[in-house]
Amino acid sequence: MAAFSAAAEDLNCAICCELFDNAVSLNCGHSFCRQCIEQHWEKRAGGGYTCPLCMKAFREKPELNKNTVLCALAERCRAGQGQAAACGSEVCCSFCPSSPDSKADRTCLTCRASYCAVHLKPHLEVAALKEHLLVAPVELTEKQCQLHGGMLAFHCKSDKGLLCSQCFALHQECEIVSIEEELREKIGRVKVTIEKLSNAIQSVEGAISKRNQERTMVQESATQMKALLKTKFTELMTCIEKQGRAALRAVEHEERATQEKISGIINQLADKAVELKKAKVHIEQLEHEDWQTLLKDDLTEFETDMDFSSAENITLDEHKMSNIKDAVAELRKNILENESLKLTVHEEPYVVENQVSPVHGMSANSETTKTPLRTTNFLQRTVKLTFDSSTANRYLRLERNNVTVTSQLHHPSDVNRFAVSQVMCLEGFSSGRHSWKVNTEKSGGWAIGIAYKPIDKAVYLGRNSRSWCLEYSNKRLSAWHSRCEIPLDHPKPCTVIVELDYIEGKLSFYSITETATLLHTFEAVFTQSVFPAFWLYGLEKQNTLILN
Repeated sequence: MAAFSAAAEDLNCAICCELFDNAVSLNCGHSFCRQCIEQHWEKRAGGGYTCPLCMKAFREKPELNKNTVLCALAERCRAGQGQAAACGSEVCCSFCPSSPDSKADRTCLTCRASYCAVHLKPHLEVAALKEHLLVAPVELTEKQCQLHGGMLAFHCKSDKGLLCSQCFALHQECEIVSIEEELREKIGRVKVTIEKLSNAIQSVEGAISKRNQERTMVQESATQMKALLKTKFTELMTCIEKQGRAALRAVEHEERATQEKISGIINQLADKAVELKKAKVHIEQLEHEDWQTLLKDDLTEFETDMDFSSAENITLDEHKMSNIKDAVAELRKNILENESLKLTVHEEPYVVENQVSPVHGMSANSETTKTPLRTTNFLQRTVKLTFDSSTANRYLRLERNNVTVTSQLHHPSDVNRFAVSQVMCLEGFSSGRHSWKVNTEKSGGWAIGIAYKPIDKAVYLGRNSRSWCLEYSNKRLSAWHSRCEIPLDHPKPCTVIVELDYIEGKLSFYSITETATLLHTFEAVFTQSVFPAFWLYGLEKQNTLILN
């Protein structure tokens, strides 16, 4: 250990005054840390390359050769210092000569002395001494410049190193302040940052409390609204049972959407609170760390505004709730006068980010319903559809509302186009009941259904959670959704009517002859607008679907 101490000054870089880190040598024979010498040359305003010690100039940037001997000695010295530190030598009070084991509580960088609890009292009581800079106990004799032997009393902000007065010549272009001045500034920033973090934590916890109160209020409001709706619909009995369920579902959808939004915010705030608490503990520890560590720690990250209390209130949508109550009141008035009147409660769809809409169930009946229905039942709900040419596959031709496959037509490239032979309609539905009729007689393979936007342009209808369809392919009729196929025991229909009941969450397909035969019904909770969509099999030129 003594050998290491005696040679320590020869193993220090003349620029950073620390043990060599990856030592390299110049042609003049002087050695430096690789990073130190490169940064020194980069900071020189006039350019050029000179040795910081002997000022020898080089025409070109000299090759920096690793000094393996110095590197090995520095590592051995560093290991020796670590072992010495592990021996547990404590800093003793400078004013207890009779009691050498007296442990120092603090070191005064102004007085350049260490004090035990007894001798520290004047610094805590005398006004003039209160201005001195007290830090965690440190052995001042170890804080001497290894290059010049002087006391390390200055801090280089540019190189982030400690200097004695004789080191100034090596740092002429750097910003240099006294250690005491730099520590006072850093300690002041630490205290301000701790206060900011404390306020931020308090703000987050207050925001969480506020959101929890809103959660309760939303739940109570939704409960009261559902109770009111149940009371009113009970008076109307079975003639409006269907509309009653729809109204309740609208409130439950709004409640679930609002609750999920609040829960997401609370989870984010809780994570932020944990992060801020960890940061506060780290910053508080800096007050008790070695002051050199404190000087090197960057506090900029925690000095920004951290107020989380100004977020807007989250409640049930009063406009939606008011519309539902008004609709129910109007229905009650009308139903008593004319029992044949019906109420449709329009619920606006909500979208939960990164969440696929849940499908509550698909029709369990895999066989078609043979009960015939009159086609006149659909006439009042028939809508006129228009194909969206921007979504059509490049081989699909749109002509008088026909979808015709041709291998000769090439549409221009568009990110909205399907990569497979599919097309969507311009019209979308987010409420009400609608139906449309498709002639499939001239197509040997097709799929008819609905889909959300956006949708994967390379995926066939029914092969994801965002589309539902009836498909005829390979002489087999099936219903598809979310990659799940339901075979249907029915020959190829020449005409298909699609009926969508958005509020009830039902999508039905009928085969039309003289009467309508139900082929299949999907049941789902639709959470955003749905658009009619079609697929054609193969590239035969006469393969056609016709919208009637």
